[in-house]
Amino acid sequence: MADAMQTVSDAYLRGRTCDGPARLPTRGGVCLKPGHYEEILQQLPDVGWFEIHAENYLGAGGAPLHYLQQIREHYPLSIHGVGLSIGSEGGLDERHLQRVAKLVERFDPVLLQSESDTALMPI
Repeated sequence: MADAMQTVSDAYLRGRTCDGPARLPTRGGVCLKPGHYEEILQQLPDVGWFEIHAENYLGAGGAPLHYLQQIREHYPLSIHGVGLSIGSEGGLDERHLQRVAKLVERFDPVLLQSESDTALMPI
C-alpha cells in the first residue's frame, strides 16, 4: 500500500506546487462523458483539459480506457476520485487505492482530487 499511497500523493502534490508553474492549463476544462468520446476525437475541441471520475476508469481494459488513452494523447487530464473511503470507520480501501495509483501512473494527470481536497496529502 505504501507504493500506491506514494504514487497518489505525488500526483496530488504535483498539481499544487508553489515553486513552479501550474501544470493545469489556464483555459477551461470540461468533464469527460462517454457519449462524447468519438466526437472529441473527431473534432478535437478547443478546451484546456478534461476531468474524469477515477472510478469510471478502474477496469482492466475495455472501451473507456481505450478512448481515454486516445483523448489523453491530445489533452491533459484531471482525475477526481470519490471512492477512497476517506474518513470511514474502516479506513482507506487499499485495493481501491492501488487501482487509482495504476490509473495515475498510466495517464499522468495534471491534477488529482478526491472527495476531501486534503485527503491525499502525506501525513
